[in-house]
Amino acid sequence: MKMPGFECKLIGAVLAAALMFVVNPVNGANTQVVMSNFAFTPKTPTINVGDSITWVNNTSTAHNTIANGGLWNSTTTLGHDMQQGETFSVTFNSSGSFAYVCSIHTSFGMTGTINVSAPNTAPTISGIANQKVNKNTSTASLSFTIGDAESPATSLTMNTPTSTNTTVVPVSGIFLAGSGANRSVTVTPASGQVGVTLITLTVKDPSNASASTSFTVTVNDPPSITAISNQTILKNSAAGPLSFTIGDLETAAGSLNLTAASTNTTLVPVNNVVFGGSASNRTVTVTPAAGQFGTTRITVSVNDGTGTNSSVFLVTVDDPPTISTITNRTIAKNTAASNIPFTVGDSETPNSLSVTGSSSNTGLVPNENIQVGGAGTSRTLTVTPAADQLGTSTIQLIVSDGVGSATNSFVLTVDDPPVVSAIGNQVILKNGATGALPFTVSDSDTAIGSVTVSAISTNTTLVPNNNAVLSYANGSGTVTVTPVNNQFGTTLITITANDGAITGASSFVVMVNDPPGITITNPMSNAVVGGPTNLVVKTSVTDNDGTVTNVDFFFGGAPAGSVTNSPFNLTLTNLTSGIYTVQAVATDNLGATNGTGVITFTVGSSLVTPQVLGDGQFQFSLGGSTVGVTNLIQVSSDLTNWVTISTNISSGETVLFTDPNSVGASNRYYRVFQLP
Repeated sequence: MKMPGFECKLIGAVLAAALMFVVNPVNGANTQVVMSNFAFTPKTPTINVGDSITWVNNTSTAHNTIANGGLWNSTTTLGHDMQQGETFSVTFNSSGSFAYVCSIHTSFGMTGTINVSAPNTAPTISGIANQKVNKNTSTASLSFTIGDAESPATSLTMNTPTSTNTTVVPVSGIFLAGSGANRSVTVTPASGQVGVTLITLTVKDPSNASASTSFTVTVNDPPSITAISNQTILKNSAAGPLSFTIGDLETAAGSLNLTAASTNTTLVPVNNVVFGGSASNRTVTVTPAAGQFGTTRITVSVNDGTGTNSSVFLVTVDDPPTISTITNRTIAKNTAASNIPFTVGDSETPNSLSVTGSSSNTGLVPNENIQVGGAGTSRTLTVTPAADQLGTSTIQLIVSDGVGSATNSFVLTVDDPPVVSAIGNQVILKNGATGALPFTVSDSDTAIGSVTVSAISTNTTLVPNNNAVLSYANGSGTVTVTPVNNQFGTTLITITANDGAITGASSFVVMVNDPPGITITNPMSNAVVGGPTNLVVKTSVTDNDGTVTNVDFFFGGAPAGSVTNSPFNLTLTNLTSGIYTVQAVATDNLGATNGTGVITFTVGSSLVTPQVLGDGQFQFSLGGSTVGVTNLIQVSSDLTNWVTISTNISSGETVLFTDPNSVGASNRYYRVFQLP
């Protein structure tokens, strides 16, 4: 008979069942389970995939073996329950736990479980390429991975590495690192040793199955080369031939390869480095490109096919120093031409150049008033004319490297600049203007009619340059500054006079003040409060461009006090029944003021608690209240927020009012103010 998932065959008294795929009646190792005393013995045997279980009935009582889920059923396969001496076998070809019972004697607890384990496979380890390093040099950190089909990488163990040539690489020079699946190894040869060794790395799983990988490490003794000294030559000449020697422990000198490199191939192309000689005795000749000068680093390298060694030397090609141009310039009388930048250069001694200066007009500019600063290639020049002198002088600078020199000259003109009279700093309110501010211009050596004036603003958002309007003629003028509407802040206005050679200027500050803001937050307009009382008048103040220095209060139109500290509040004391007004005026640090509107509020007299009449009607007993007095009745659910629900005029001692929302309300509080 054939069932889904396995096939059974009956041979004599032996039945074979194949789980997952067809097998022989009994394969691999065989474990016997005895049926006796209403139990399976052993009850939970453990076998490997491919092994078999054979049940044997050793008693005169009939039994069977039936797998949970129907993987096997001895009764179905045999056509009857197993009698004494009969056997039934199953070969397991997949791992897992398989529970089964004797369906005849389940009430006796005749059950069992077959535990099938997968066969252990060896772990894996990735390969590492063969390595070549120079003597006294370690390999890089070499990455490799490990893994195992049954076990996590964290449970795998790396055995101690081995080296076939421990003289070249001792085991202590093999360093393993990493964790889990990702590992690395670094190999450090013994000091001074050369040769080849085979490194073997082995990984082991918890069942002691292992895998290995091997790679060679070749430790090379690089060739040697003697030093070549730095060279200094003239432009359009050559350095060399320069002698040096080469050698190698493993390779004949004649088989060593020489190469050259130049860091400045414009000065010395690589093809202009030519080798000569043979065997150990070699020469090199360096020929710079025609007309070029500067410095290059020549590297001569010798290679034995594995390792390289080099000799490095400088070749400096000399050329006279240079100096940059300084343009002619004009300065004002009794001022200096300060920190004029210029550069000097020299291919050999850029930091050892000397610079001197001279004047063609020592009455205007004495030679000792020519000062050179800076260092290296970046220099500065400061020229200070004699006091109160006017005129021109040719200033000459000479730069020298001790052998050659270079010269630069420029003309310095000392002029008497125009003078613009001072204008005082201005403070105006937002959306205002300065008015016409007068100024004068004078010039000792230029006709005043030839002098032009202009005005600029440092804060063009506040005051565009066009909003500084000039009116000027023959040395006299005015400037009117008009800030942009709704802008405030500070700007510096500069009036500049130009006589065609030099300028003079005068500056002043325009401060546009935004007045402070102020509101009264308590009492609110038309508020009603109980009396008699002390009332705190509270304010909220702002100032966009400064600070509020004080707030003046007016009570009933008369001064009531001035407060100079925040919060700017004032307490009105002993207020009895009546109608009052209050106003506040804020002043900022620049003197600008701004006031609130007049706030009107009422102080009334509180009356007694009302009596409940029902259906939302209440009454107050006024206790001798004057007929004709106006009563203001308010309600609250929290004793904080009050709402007026009735205003009436007393006709006697009793006041009736209705609160339609009182029915069903959990909390209702009432108060009455007797208005003046």
